[in-house]
Amino acid sequence: MKNHLSAHQANDIIAGERTEQQIARLNKIITALMDRAERSMSQQGSDFGLFQATLTLEDEVEQRTQELTEALAENKKITQSLYELTASLKDEIRQRKRAEALHAGQYQIQELITANIPLKQVLRQITAWIESHSNGGIASIVLLASDDKTISDCLAPSLPQEYAQALTGVQIGPQTGSCGTAMYFNKEVTVEDISCDPLWTNYRDLALENGLRACWSTPITATSGQVLGSFAIYYRQPQLPDADQREMVSGAVHLAGIALERARSEERIHYMAHHDALTGLPNRTQLQDRIDSAIEMARRHTSHTAVLMIDLDRFKHVNDSLGHHAGDEILKEVAERLAECVRDSDTIARLGGDEFVINLPDIEHDYSASMVASNILQQLEKPFFIRKQQLQLGASIGISMYPEDGDNADDLLRTADTAMYAAKQTGRGQYCYFTEELNKAAHEHIVLLSQLQQAIKNHEFCLYYQPLYRLSDDRLVGAEALLRWQHPQRGLLAPGHFLYMLEEHGLMADVGSWVLQQGCAQMATWLQHGHSNIRLSINLAADQFYRGNLVAEVEDALRRNKLAAEHIVLEFTETVLLRNSESIIATMKALKMMGVKMSLDDFGTGYSSLSYLHSFPVDQLKIDRSFIQATNEKKITLDIVTSIVRLAQSLGIQSVAEGLETPEQKALMKQLNCDYGQGYMLGRPMSAENFSRLLNGDRPMAIHKNDG
Repeated sequence: MKNHLSAHQANDIIAGERTEQQIARLNKIITALMDRAERSMSQQGSDFGLFQATLTLEDEVEQRTQELTEALAENKKITQSLYELTASLKDEIRQRKRAEALHAGQYQIQELITANIPLKQVLRQITAWIESHSNGGIASIVLLASDDKTISDCLAPSLPQEYAQALTGVQIGPQTGSCGTAMYFNKEVTVEDISCDPLWTNYRDLALENGLRACWSTPITATSGQVLGSFAIYYRQPQLPDADQREMVSGAVHLAGIALERARSEERIHYMAHHDALTGLPNRTQLQDRIDSAIEMARRHTSHTAVLMIDLDRFKHVNDSLGHHAGDEILKEVAERLAECVRDSDTIARLGGDEFVINLPDIEHDYSASMVASNILQQLEKPFFIRKQQLQLGASIGISMYPEDGDNADDLLRTADTAMYAAKQTGRGQYCYFTEELNKAAHEHIVLLSQLQQAIKNHEFCLYYQPLYRLSDDRLVGAEALLRWQHPQRGLLAPGHFLYMLEEHGLMADVGSWVLQQGCAQMATWLQHGHSNIRLSINLAADQFYRGNLVAEVEDALRRNKLAAEHIVLEFTETVLLRNSESIIATMKALKMMGVKMSLDDFGTGYSSLSYLHSFPVDQLKIDRSFIQATNEKKITLDIVTSIVRLAQSLGIQSVAEGLETPEQKALMKQLNCDYGQGYMLGRPMSAENFSRLLNGDRPMAIHKNDG
């Protein structure tokens, strides 16, 4: 519809005004003529011509009057149309201004969100924006806590403070006012009169005391549908929202949802950037900030701060054998146990793998760190129960102190790490403080690792052979192949100097494959010289089982050296038995089918279980040297050794006593009917040349003490 009059309509209005004037003039003329006619007729008689003229003029006047009346009616319609049009224009202008104001408010809030303004400031701006267009309504936004059960905050600048504070901590449910019920059911809840609505039974007095009579609440949700909070409008008199208010609040709820979801995403990103995903502990980034803050505090208070580097013992074997899921369960339980050992002000962090760090700020004495370290060792010595298996781990701890060992986070972490490796080398299950001597040793460790990697490339390893005797008649029946490193500068090194480094750095499987090939080659040589009455025991690394191609490696070694499988015994430690999986069992059975004998080394020191002996095809048990050497010191140890020998006999498994060093030990094991023995008393590890002399009945050349 056009918003202006046509030219024709305007002319009609003007013509209407002139017609009214003409009617008034003609009425005056008619009146005068009628008066004249009456006088003429009374004085001079009938004047027919004049009378006829009068009648004609009266008809014209009547006709003109009718036209003028119709024009006036049309003019009235036009006037009414103008009034209605004006009212419509005013309403349209008002709606347009309101829409522009709403859009301006939305735009302003969107700018706040994109500008990373603090969340609460954005939400308060949303409530203020809605209140300015709600005709007396009071806007509020309540936030749902991370537990999805309780209200964590109420943002409502215009609500009475007492009322807003009372909402914090309220648990949502099916009858918890408008907001709690809306969030509980995830749907809009409108209460026209709080004084009589059952949803407000438990909160009615609180609302009425603060002058609140009606409440309309809409849940705020994420794009996933998760409820984040609710948006509500309160009224001070019973009423319902109109269509405009519903449309307006719909936009507010959408904006609030965007702001809340964005804030939660940013919180999550920040959390992930500063925390370990598995345990929820601070990561290296946050730990370094905490240590630097602790150093600053120690400077101000003239106190100390300690850094404890914690590394789990034997964790790699558990992780490799039982799988990463089991390893993850252990790591989470370790985090829980560590939390029981420290103060709330201390920081526990996970750096990755099985390494944890604890920062102890503002301590007076270094023995405070010792007390914490001792407590941690006790906690981690307790068994772990994973997948119905009992596992024994333990830990090694290195400790560094500010200001003695460094004045920044990097230095304290480095020196604590050095001390931790020293603790491992001294026997594990211990803690060690950093010293300058350890710093030197750490440098040597790095150099040694580099040299070890070169040794693999340059074929600097060799095998020594320790004799194995049958105890019943002292007959030489075989040997165990033992790894040695012919170091270019330091000479011949026993495994204690480098084996742990091969394991820690994932090199053991490759070196183990070399040992298998070399051992088979040497056994083939002895067979060629007529020594067919011996077997060679070759140690396998756990990683060789886990890599999955052990059967093929053994077949290849036997084929290359034209060696029958019956001449070798493959030794493995109990760590392999942790993975009671089909693949490990299948591997061992395949090796048995080839004719290879299987020997369980260091029995009794790790995870010994009778179920392992039933599940795995074991031919031989080797009793660890620590039991043999303690048999004359503790009766319980003698009982354990006796039980192991009898167990082996009952299962039809051969028994081997390791570490025989005295005639008494040998006599005892012979008395217990142990099948075989090896140790320094019977023969130290020796070169292939010397063992060949021993096989030929000749006395071996002098063996250096360090060769063992």
